[in-house]
Amino acid sequence: MNFASSKFRRTVFLLSFLGVLLLVGTACTGDEELNSNLENENEGQYEDHYAEGVLGNWGRLNPLFIDANPVDSDIARLVFAGLVRIASDGTVVSDMAYIPDLDEAKTSYTFTLKQDLKWHDGTPVTSRDVFFTIKQ
Repeated sequence: MNFASSKFRRTVFLLSFLGVLLLVGTACTGDEELNSNLENENEGQYEDHYAEGVLGNWGRLNPLFIDANPVDSDIARLVFAGLVRIASDGTVVSDMAYIPDLDEAKTSYTFTLKQDLKWHDGTPVTSRDVFFTIKQ
């Protein structure tokens, strides 16, 4: 029984050693060729595309309701720009509009859209577009 036990240990050790050698040998050879092939293979394929994985179902992609569903929120933040946005330090910074003016009574804000805002097809973004989004 002692002989079988030592033979088994020797076999396990030898197989483990060969496995490690094989892994190290595979990892150390052909890196440059493999990387250059991958770079050439994918070159220019995805320049105009971005893929984002989400967990769950999207419901209503209106930027006014993005907080209702985390998936809507993730997608909307990738797709929509706001009139203003909150910077990482908590300050309000301009996005599609300049920082709004507050009236003397401090009851309403007036937003002025930046010039040269365009949709993806080149059509100008107008105050009617903003109103349409809010009206939804």
